[in-house]
Amino acid sequence: MGNKMEQFSNQSNIETEANYEGNATELLFSRLQNEKIRKQIIDLIYQGEQSHVGTFVESLEIDPEGNLVFDDNGEPKVQERKPFVPLTREEVEKQYDDTLKKIQVSTEIEFAKASHHLPTQERMIVGATAPWSNRPFTPEQMTIIEAHEKGHEMRPYIGEFFEDYFHKGFDFDSVPYGELEGVVFRKVLPPEEQEKTVIEIREMFFDYLKSPTELAERMSQLKNYFGMKSDDQFTAEHLEYARNHYITDTDMDNGMTQFFQAVTPEKVNAFIQIINSAGI
Repeated sequence: MGNKMEQFSNQSNIETEANYEGNATELLFSRLQNEKIRKQIIDLIYQGEQSHVGTFVESLEIDPEGNLVFDDNGEPKVQERKPFVPLTREEVEKQYDDTLKKIQVSTEIEFAKASHHLPTQERMIVGATAPWSNRPFTPEQMTIIEAHEKGHEMRPYIGEFFEDYFHKGFDFDSVPYGELEGVVFRKVLPPEEQEKTVIEIREMFFDYLKSPTELAERMSQLKNYFGMKSDDQFTAEHLEYARNHYITDTDMDNGMTQFFQAVTPEKVNAFIQIINSAGI
């Protein structure tokens, strides 16, 4: 009886927390200022830097007009090849603090110029249309997007180290993706890429969605959905509730359908461990 009552209480609390009506960007800032979250992000970025020790960085040759120079085989010419020098922990910490200050006081804004002109990490686009609904983004959706894009600046999770870390929580091979699923992603492509095949579209979509930096910001969307302001623990119950309600409540399906599908029953425990350890 006690376990059932506790389970009912947890579910009631989750329903109360869900569909948070405040500003998602302010939630992001609140978590980023939490010492535990800050340490998790800095630890991961530092580990990512260390994972490149022993590798080399190549700079490519550029002509006076700013174009790449190619060799006789059509390959870009390498101008310089030198050992990778990782950031020190102190440099990672300074980068974190400086970036947080910057994103808290500045947001670039531009007006939409075309149907595929959508918000990016560089700027928010006023008047943009959601490709999954063909309706203009609501103010609530714009704050979700703003938090997502500012999160990218704080969590530059790119590279093999982060792929190994995040992919343990997902099974993308099990996610269906055909002509119907490809309709939305095709809309965001520039005109010259609109005629790509379903197979090409699928490959492009999953290359995008599977990137650790994108997975991290969709995890962050879920924490924002539940109004998490600190290092609150995200549970399997939160995930299950979000599966059933997040897209309906927010009308935000920026790959969230496939994101949820990739978290198969076998991956739930790993997903929960990652969302609570990756500075989300």
